[in-house]
Amino acid sequence: MKSNLENPAAGLTELQAMVGREGPSFEGPDPVNTAMIRHWCAAIGDRNPAYTQPRHDARTQWQGVIAPPAMLQAWVMPGFGVPPADNDPIAQFHKRSAELGYSSIVATNCEQEYLRPLRLGDRVSVRKRIEAVSDEKRTALGAGIFLTSRFTFTDGDGHEVARMLHRVLKFKPGQPGASAAVPGDAPTALRPRPNLTHDNAFYFEAARERRLLIQRCTGCARLRHPPTAACAHCGALGWDTVQSRGLGTLFSYTVIDAPVVPPFKPGHVVGLVELEEGVRVVAELVDVARDEVAIGMPLEVAFLQCDPQLVLPVFRPRADLPVVMIGSERAIAFPGAGVQALPRTVTPDDVRVGARLARLEVPMTRSYIVASAMATRDYQDVHHDPDLARARGSQDVFLNILTTNGLVGRQVTDAFGPNAQLRKLAIKLGATAYPGDTLVIDGQVIEKQAAPSGGVDVKVRIRGTVSRGEHVSGQVWLRLPAAGETA
Repeated sequence: MKSNLENPAAGLTELQAMVGREGPSFEGPDPVNTAMIRHWCAAIGDRNPAYTQPRHDARTQWQGVIAPPAMLQAWVMPGFGVPPADNDPIAQFHKRSAELGYSSIVATNCEQEYLRPLRLGDRVSVRKRIEAVSDEKRTALGAGIFLTSRFTFTDGDGHEVARMLHRVLKFKPGQPGASAAVPGDAPTALRPRPNLTHDNAFYFEAARERRLLIQRCTGCARLRHPPTAACAHCGALGWDTVQSRGLGTLFSYTVIDAPVVPPFKPGHVVGLVELEEGVRVVAELVDVARDEVAIGMPLEVAFLQCDPQLVLPVFRPRADLPVVMIGSERAIAFPGAGVQALPRTVTPDDVRVGARLARLEVPMTRSYIVASAMATRDYQDVHHDPDLARARGSQDVFLNILTTNGLVGRQVTDAFGPNAQLRKLAIKLGATAYPGDTLVIDGQVIEKQAAPSGGVDVKVRIRGTVSRGEHVSGQVWLRLPAAGETA
């Protein structure tokens, strides 16, 4: 008689027999509290005063501090070194699947629905159910199975406050499937490297830091671009730089259809952008169809991560919904600090279908990946231990899905303001976010309709990319309240 490890079919049958298994309700170790909220907000970079600024209560719809909705899972995470309960069905599945060789894990999908805001002092409990177990799939990471789980969250009175559908891939590291290459890892033609000189290196170095710098003559203070060794106006050789706001209009453009030179594709648009500082910059235009390009259109700078070594300034149509959460991210950690005036909240009349949200760009430093995992109470070793991450089939530590949830939620509330109420978030993960990369998240309003309360319900499509490809895609549902409405 073969063991289940030797007989994969029998092992898979055993795992699939767990479908429908449901555990008791587990209460999270801590009530909703200000310390955990502030640590989470600092890691995510979320400046929403609804989460941290009690003095703004009277001017928002919340009537008290609320927890970030995307922080939902953090309240019921067990903590570092705490073994799962014996009657936790998800823990039972993970233990048995690891014994059968599916020892590595990566999250792939998450759908959260928020029924009411969580407030300080709430005790959150969770009940878990195994919803589905797939047949074995040949994935890019290895032979694996998808586990879909349903989580129901309740408060101290037993009332349901949120729901979550969560999917992970359990896979056998070192056993690649039919497609052995991880998405984004296939060799591709690199963009031409810039010809760096003493006079222009600053421009490309600043682009790696997501800054647009313009050369300035120290003799006559004129700005100039492209960079040169001497000023054409006064002849001075001295120069320094100033940082541009990255706002401008399209002065001229061309659409290149041929010749097609990889990695470029037919129809890419190159524009001459006149910055508000007065100089003109040649750059690629992105996020706009060729038939929508028009001279005079307002543009804003973005930064294209061409590959891990090259970042280039590009321009895109200016966001219709800019960031309204302006403030120091460092100040989040201190009660009473941070935003000193309540940020403007977008009103229902401000929103139109097709409106673009301001882009969110987050450098994936190793410290950020580790710190955000800790702040979300996710102690999976693949998010902080490089050696163990590689042993489990990863290139390095990588960003966890709880942080991706938080960044998606942050981008939406950064644009809509502190009164925006997140109702639902549904994302799918793709290319892994590794250290040294930058996660760039874009959003666009795809639906708007009147809400029964008198406000509006808005649906936003989200797409986030890293240099290896699409990291996250999905949708966020939110409600903008009517004037005077409270939640």
